[in-house]
Amino acid sequence: MTYRNKQSDPARLWMDSVGSLCHGPEGPAWTRNFMSAWETISEIPSSREMLESDASFRFLSKFKSKALDDYVLEWARRQWEAIHLNDLLPNVARDLPSEDRHRFDWRAEYPYLERMWKDTDCHFPVDIIGSLRFDTIYSPTRGAVARLAQVDHPWMFWETRAGGSSIGRYGTLLINGLTCFTLEAGKDIFSHPFPLTWCKFEAKESTFNLEFRFERIDFERGWLSQVLHLSNALKLSGNEERFFTIEPPPPGLRISQTSRQYDGLGAFFRLCDAKEPPLIYLFLYPPPMCISELKHWLDGDIPTHFWSLDETGQSQMSEDELEEWGIPELVSCLSPTLQHDSVKLASLRSLPPHICKALRDWQIVQGYDPSTADYARYMGYSACEIVNEPWPGQAEASERHQAEDQG
Repeated sequence: MTYRNKQSDPARLWMDSVGSLCHGPEGPAWTRNFMSAWETISEIPSSREMLESDASFRFLSKFKSKALDDYVLEWARRQWEAIHLNDLLPNVARDLPSEDRHRFDWRAEYPYLERMWKDTDCHFPVDIIGSLRFDTIYSPTRGAVARLAQVDHPWMFWETRAGGSSIGRYGTLLINGLTCFTLEAGKDIFSHPFPLTWCKFEAKESTFNLEFRFERIDFERGWLSQVLHLSNALKLSGNEERFFTIEPPPPGLRISQTSRQYDGLGAFFRLCDAKEPPLIYLFLYPPPMCISELKHWLDGDIPTHFWSLDETGQSQMSEDELEEWGIPELVSCLSPTLQHDSVKLASLRSLPPHICKALRDWQIVQGYDPSTADYARYMGYSACEIVNEPWPGQAEASERHQAEDQG
């Protein structure tokens, strides 16, 4: 039954003591994003039994609505809890002697990682921190356990932004992993109308940038739809294991404040020349996919992009050509959030065990075996790739710490 059937504002929709929906005083604000899932439901039984998950699941499963399945996955996705490495990997987090702390203090040198642990005196080996990937599901006891392919739902893409606002996904992803953007004289850059156009690159337009987006919705829904399958494949208990993922800060490219200046008079004569201005192509290398790559990306230790007059990218423009056409200098950065002029920090997101149980129960009443990836395929996702990669030095560390505790 929807709030439309009750002719009620969602904030005034309540459930009475016998389980019936009714109109009442204005309550707390809540989202309407999921209301379409209930379009096929005509009436909810007036029974307190509906407050029990097994009864409500059996009732709701009768409607066989994919919108309802989307609602369930979205509800589960929003139950994430922020956690810290200290809690997940207590045997790895060890207090270092005070004189050694500065050599391992990731939080001080890389503040965008500070939310990943909560104890300032606790540090982690570089090989563990650096190896954490943004496309991987982790287990505290087993390390990396699975990855989700982008075959069905591309959840990583470059996004153009200007003035703090997203202006869309553009660029062509090539088979070699590069992303290509085409710049054409007389047309707005990336085929989208905003002030920064070809032959008008200026340092003052530095509010423009390219951001690599990790679209977490499809990524999280994809692996949540098969979380029990992962547990089964790894012989883990889905009711006890706290799987977690890394929420990365978005890497990006922006126009440098000291970028090449646009020579308006020279450009005018070039555009008036009989020779047709060339198409210019911007090629972006694959973005960082783990913490160590992100560090090298921001430090400028790895190539991020190149400009070319060749649509295949076989040759790069020379410095003289870049100067001639006023092509801007792009530098690596962390993109600010859309809501605030501040950088999003890396964080860990964990799925509470009781959510795994609820997803298991929901799949069972739907007629799916939660130990398989059948439900994920029904929802349009491919089965996760099982990787089962232990934490670096996990066995050695456990033996060493056990010996220390016994000593």
